Amino acid sequence: MLPASTRSPQQYVARHAAAARARMRLARIARTDAVVAGAIRAWEQRLAPLTEAAPPITPSPRLWRMIALRLGIEPRAPGRRRAVVVAPRVLARACVGEP
Repeated sequence: MLPASTRSPQQYVARHAAAARARMRLARIARTDAVVAGAIRAWEQRLAPLTEAAPPITPSPRLWRMIALRLGIEPRAPGRRRAVVVAPRVLARACVGEP
């Protein structure tokens, strides 16, 4: 694989789109396969301390707009914002469309 600095934007997008499709496919399988669901839960439990150790972040207004668009909801008007702190794990799941 080429170093990230030499990959084209098309290669970058294709690679990340393929990873997103794989995550969605695995989530679909896990809904009906108890063994797969159990393996995912076991890994989530092993890795949870790492995500909980990360400091919370406040997403940028641009990221909130992107999340709102993906979820099909209207973002708040600029004058009606409120500060929200989101755990990195929650933010990551929202960005990739996982429950």
